[in-house]
Amino acid sequence: MELVEIGPIAPQGASPQPSLRLLLTPDEAATALGIKRTLLYQLIMSRQIFSVKVGSARRVPVKALHDFVEGLYHRERAG
Repeated sequence: MELVEIGPIAPQGASPQPSLRLLLTPDEAATALGIKRTLLYQLIMSRQIFSVKVGSARRVPVKALHDFVEGLYHRERAG
């Protein structure tokens, strides 16, 4: 699967800056998926979305978002 730039992603009220970051904050990941942060954490806790700890910070790899969406696509197509 080809990774594409998802930017700009910025919390509400912040000025967006295009980037090719590999790790997103939970807020950025939720925004990218169009879901609430609470649902994102539920998906992380149920291991539907992979995340990592960097020090004490939780981060979501961009690839994990692509994998999650691809999985949704294949499940829907399989019916």
